[in-house]
Amino acid sequence: MSLMPGNINEQVFWMINGHSSGAGDVVMGAFTFTGYTAPAAAIALIGMYFYRGLTAKNILILAIALAIGGGIVHGIKEAYIADRPLAYFAEKNPPLGSQVHAPFERHRHRSFPSGHSQTAFNVAALMVFLFRRHIALWFLWAALVAVSRVYLGVHFPLDVIAGMFVGIAVSALTVAVAQKIPPTKNTAADSR
Repeated sequence: MSLMPGNINEQVFWMINGHSSGAGDVVMGAFTFTGYTAPAAAIALIGMYFYRGLTAKNILILAIALAIGGGIVHGIKEAYIADRPLAYFAEKNPPLGSQVHAPFERHRHRSFPSGHSQTAFNVAALMVFLFRRHIALWFLWAALVAVSRVYLGVHFPLDVIAGMFVGIAVSALTVAVAQKIPPTKNTAADSR
């Protein structure tokens, strides 16, 4: 999985994964949890509610973006079967698999790209494109989800970077297409 020059991918992995603690496991485990599709969608819906943008159109945009992003990530994972850190480092000479800090998940394959990172950046970018509020906060949350995947030993840095690009690109495309669709008339609102 050394696609980055000079094994930078591995070096950055060890810089993040090699500094673990019990408290870090709890915090990073919590951020990883928010990168699953259902919690990430719930975070987006709560954000839409507070931004007064919880509309059928925005919910549909969210659902479409998450479905497309998830489909792309799974397609890439099936086409490009990359070992996760545990399996990758177990094959090194000498084997280093036992040094990988992976307290929760022990996955071995289909590392590239990171689905959690794609989901988090998809949601963050979508919220920024739709509402243009709390930009730094949305991207900080997504970045912490991505870092948590490396910290917890289930992805390489390149995996989360690829997930980030997929998520942002899918959101940008989904919002661009949605903005070209003319709004529909709401007959219930018109009759008031």
